[in-house]
Amino acid sequence: MFSEHPDVFRAHLYSLTQVPPANQKLMLRPALGDSWTPLIGKIKNGQKIMMTGTAEQVAAPKVDTVFLEDLPPEQQAVALYPPGLVNLGNTCYMNASLQCLRALPEVGSALETFRANARGDDHDAITNSARSLWKQLEAHRAPVEPEEFLQLFRATYVRFADQVKPGIFAQQDADEFWQTFLQSLARLPRLEGSGKENMVGDNAIEQLFGGEMQDVYKRADDDTDQVVKTSSFKKLACNIDGNTKHLSESLALTLQENGVELFSPTLAQTSIFNRTSRISRLPYYLTVQFVRFFWKKKENVKAKITRPVSFPFTLDTYDYCTPELQEKLKDYRHEKKEDMALEPVPYTNNNGIYDLWAVVSHRGRSSDGGHYISFVRQSEDEDDWLEFDDDKVTPRNSDDIKKLSGTGGVDWHIAYLCVYKSRAEFKRA
Repeated sequence: MFSEHPDVFRAHLYSLTQVPPANQKLMLRPALGDSWTPLIGKIKNGQKIMMTGTAEQVAAPKVDTVFLEDLPPEQQAVALYPPGLVNLGNTCYMNASLQCLRALPEVGSALETFRANARGDDHDAITNSARSLWKQLEAHRAPVEPEEFLQLFRATYVRFADQVKPGIFAQQDADEFWQTFLQSLARLPRLEGSGKENMVGDNAIEQLFGGEMQDVYKRADDDTDQVVKTSSFKKLACNIDGNTKHLSESLALTLQENGVELFSPTLAQTSIFNRTSRISRLPYYLTVQFVRFFWKKKENVKAKITRPVSFPFTLDTYDYCTPELQEKLKDYRHEKKEDMALEPVPYTNNNGIYDLWAVVSHRGRSSDGGHYISFVRQSEDEDDWLEFDDDKVTPRNSDDIKKLSGTGGVDWHIAYLCVYKSRAEFKRA
């Protein structure tokens, strides 16, 4: 405050009270003039200062009634839909990811209850900033500038501050941002609910996105020699080859791998194994990443696989689960409520069924360029979607989502991340 001219302080008071500077009387001794110098050391932190004065009478503006249907399309969007996020210079990767996460109400609930430690670190600062950004998006209809969040994120994760030339920030990978942001959000408190003693996860992110995979390695020349490993995951990275046409084929390709070098306890040496992976714990939100980018050494670029791969609106993961998990899922895979044997555990998938809820897509030929946008489902209706293209918000339907499979070619948007939400009641896909 003392570093600015007193007129700046008076102008701020005017903006808050509508009392013009000329009418403001501050109860200070000595009186405030053109300098703070006489008052330095006499005003304490948190001290209340009384001000009196007569506010201006502001006449209500005369405004003609305007009907929504008479507004231009971009103004109608502001009135009808949630706000977009302003692109602050190649930040579409961030905007698209944030809009998808904002569509998951449990993330917002966890942010609302977050309280940073007194000695909070960079992760606490990012989480606090995300909470503020969520509140802005909730309170406004006009596009929001995520400037504070962006600056904190770049300062913490400097690779996201790379520049192609001075003042021009580089495009980034939306999946890398997604995974990095979730790491920072690991401080979010645990979600509570009935049956909480059975809920897995120390924090909201682990509860919502965390799954578990069992990898069974069998030696190629003797399948009785087995090595079993268990690992956690927050996404399924689905590979694409020359035969892949559907997500189910991509998942099968990812969950099976031959010719893996691994130490054999039986032989006491490295040998060749074949891996079969199955999900041993399903997450509440299943994130699927289509592995579309690969390093092209000759061109020195992270090129894109543009092969069309379709994905379902309803995903049944039963066949991708371990036999032990399949047995547990059977108790909940009934069409009728009276057939339900057990009470579902909160924030878990109890039946293996997921509904597509959000998509991050990419248009372009490499991860170092192009453009990201997101598509977010608004209700149980498969035709109720919104497209978030930075600050532009447009209604979309299921046909628009199906086009994200890649049939439009390299110059159209192709699904890169798909977020599937657990279905509470079992209905066959």
